[in-house]
Amino acid sequence: MSRVSTRGRLAALLLLGGFTAWSIAFVVLYAVLSVGCAYGWDAMQAGPVSLNRLVLTLVWIGSLVALAIMLAGVVRGAAGPGRVSRFLRHAGIALTALALAATAANFFMVTTMSTCL
Repeated sequence: MSRVSTRGRLAALLLLGGFTAWSIAFVVLYAVLSVGCAYGWDAMQAGPVSLNRLVLTLVWIGSLVALAIMLAGVVRGAAGPGRVSRFLRHAGIALTALALAATAANFFMVTTMSTCL
C-alpha cells in the first residue's frame, strides 16, 4: 500500500476545493430555504425583509467570503516553487476563481426572488 503524498493532496485541493465549496453552499442554501418555508420564516419580518430572505442572504454572503478566503489561500499556498506544477497552480487558481464567480452569479437570486411559493 502506498500513501498519498502531500503533493497529491494539494493537487486535489487545488482542483476540487472551489467547486466543492460551491456545492456545499448550494446544499446549505437549499436546506435553509426548505426549513424557512416549512416554518413560515417568509411571513416573519426581520427589518425591511423576511427572516427567510435575511438568513438566505447571510448564508450566501458567508459562502462568498469563504470562497474568497479559499481563493486567497490557493493563490498564496500554490505559489511556492516546487510544490506543484505551474499548470496545476494556474488551473487551481482559475477553478477557485470560477467557483467564486459561480457562487456570486448562481445564488444572487436569494436576495431578490420569491422564496416560498
